[in-house]
This record gives sequence, C-alpha cells and structure tokens, in this order.
Amino acid sequence: MNEPNSIVVPMILYCPICRARHIDREEFAKKAHHTHACQGCGHVWRPAVVATCGVEFLPGFKNDIIEDIETKRLGYRILKGGV
Repeated sequence: MNEPNSIVVPMILYCPICRARHIDREEFAKKAHHTHACQGCGHVWRPAVVATCGVEFLPGFKNDIIEDIETKRLGYRILKGGV
C-alpha cells in the first residue's frame, strides 16, 4: 500500500456514525491508507476504494476568509468570461 506511486486522494472526512470531523495527522497524514477510525466514537470505515487522507482543507484552499472571498470572485469572473 505504501508504494511510491500510490495515489492518495485528499478528502474532507466526517464519521458516518457520529459526524465528527476526521483529520489525519502525523504519520497518517503522509501514509497512503484506505481505512479510517473515528477518534470520537471508534467507528472504522472506508470512505473510498482508493487510498485517502483526511485533510483539514482541500489542496489550494485554506482558512483565510479574505482570500476565500477573492478566490470566489475570481472564479465568478472567469465563469462569466472576464478576469
């Protein structure tokens, strides 16, 4: 599972039982894996058939309200045909 060419899909994950947010940290953030365990209720699940990593933010996004608003504005302008 830890082959160098393994594709790991970053996902925002929530436990399907208790709805707690699941973020992989430390070695699990860098390791390809299929199975995730909820730190809240202990439920173990597989969110996809490919290797996944529970992330806080999807690649290209971060917790910055101003930049998020600007990104949305730019996306809207591109969709409307302007920049």
